[in-house]
Amino acid sequence: MQKVSIESLNILNFKGIDNKVITLNGMNGTISGHNGVGKTTIADSIIFALTGKLTTGKKADPQIKEFEAGSQVQDNGKPHSVELLLNVGKSRKLKIKRTFSEAFTGKTKKVFKGHSTELIINDCPSSVTDFKRYLSEALNGINEDQILSLMLPGQFAAMKWQDRRTLLLKLIDPVDFETVANADRRLYNLPKAVDIRLLNNSTFFTDEVKKLKGLIKTDKEKLGVIPAVVTELKNQMTNVKVESGNSISQVLEMIRTERFGFGNGDDLIVDVLKKLGNLRQRQLETGLTRDEVCRQIKALKDEYNLLMQGEITQAVNQRVLEMSEIVKRLKNQRTELTANFETLQEQIEVVKKQYDEVISSFNPTKSLLNAFEDQIKAALKTEIQITESALDTKLQIRIEELMKSETEIASRIESNEQTLFLIDLYLSTRAKVQEEAINGLFSKVKFKLSEMQINGEEVPACEMVYSEVPRDDGLNKAAKLTADLDIIKSLQKAYQIEMPILIDEAESYNEVPEMDNQIVQFKVSDGELTINKDE
Repeated sequence: MQKVSIESLNILNFKGIDNKVITLNGMNGTISGHNGVGKTTIADSIIFALTGKLTTGKKADPQIKEFEAGSQVQDNGKPHSVELLLNVGKSRKLKIKRTFSEAFTGKTKKVFKGHSTELIINDCPSSVTDFKRYLSEALNGINEDQILSLMLPGQFAAMKWQDRRTLLLKLIDPVDFETVANADRRLYNLPKAVDIRLLNNSTFFTDEVKKLKGLIKTDKEKLGVIPAVVTELKNQMTNVKVESGNSISQVLEMIRTERFGFGNGDDLIVDVLKKLGNLRQRQLETGLTRDEVCRQIKALKDEYNLLMQGEITQAVNQRVLEMSEIVKRLKNQRTELTANFETLQEQIEVVKKQYDEVISSFNPTKSLLNAFEDQIKAALKTEIQITESALDTKLQIRIEELMKSETEIASRIESNEQTLFLIDLYLSTRAKVQEEAINGLFSKVKFKLSEMQINGEEVPACEMVYSEVPRDDGLNKAAKLTADLDIIKSLQKAYQIEMPILIDEAESYNEVPEMDNQIVQFKVSDGELTINKDE
């Protein structure tokens, strides 16, 4: 493992320090003094030289300056620089210098135009890109954020949990599907539902879960409408029989209220009334069909309103397009049926007029009228039975279609919910496998990579636990330091490099855990700034 230590530090015009040279010769050191004397400034200067940031993790520019009142300008371009000499490995020296300066334009009157940063590595000026690349190569490939995590206890804990989780996952080998499925054999059913080649796609699960939830919601809304539609169709079947009986009664009533003079024209009367009855039944059938079309249009409109209340997904948009085409077709059918209904009404009026003309020519006796009524009743009943049978068959077919659709939708919901369950199971199982692998890298600190929500859903997380107590909820400062140093020790083992560790507010700890690293402690004391190194 490569060890890095601080040999010396040269600070010039940095925050509250005008000029300071600190020599540690790679040894542990203690920097003490009263508040405001510059202890934290020294720690900031070390991090600034390496990363351009402060120990808070924030960018230093232009925080390192002392501003004039109401101005961004200080001392007309006086440079603010830190030169840091590092021991890298057993014999290599690495000298880096970062200088932050104000820039001006104009010869007679200087005008402030901003700031500039000069970077020098081993006495050679360097661009920002080359500086970062060379520094990373010298420090075993680590970047600026990793430098902060390795040098500052608590810096890893201060990261966003998503960034901590990402960093930890990079420490272990990728977890493949077979490894996860072996941990829970039920997951071998997952490839039947999703393409396992997409399981490592970071957005796949989010998109897939969103899509499945949208489909399930839409299907459940459809499923909720079907029972009401079936009930309405069954009511229509009953209404057909009632309307048919009414039609017979209306025709017979018309016969009873007229005075017939029968001669040889009884067959003609029968034909006219049969034609009238047939037209009435066709009109009834047309009206019922039109009512069914209107109901379907209303059902589609209700479904559209339900869809618009939920989340607009690709599946929803596709369904809306399908519904638009269906409604357009149904409206055309409704217009055609309405026209047919009106045409039949006109034909009925014509036949009724023919009927009036025919019966005015006859004067039947009561017995003949009764016989004639029986003939008409039998003829109409036969025609109506045929019509009823056709309508019943049509409505029954529609009911059977709906019942079949209900079964298919229920099966689809069950399948999608099973896929959702397997996805949740895969994510939680994978998190446990990853959690076990990551925790194997740490001695004292353990991590929880998922947590259970109130609604029972398991979501990604990254909670640090020390002695079964969450690091950020219940640990005292000494325990937090122990946990943070354990994290640093594990990270530096993964990165194969030991960086100097800067411990602020060291007076708060009775004892600092032993580390192989160079440790620089910053303590509050009553005197002026004092720098001591362990011999």
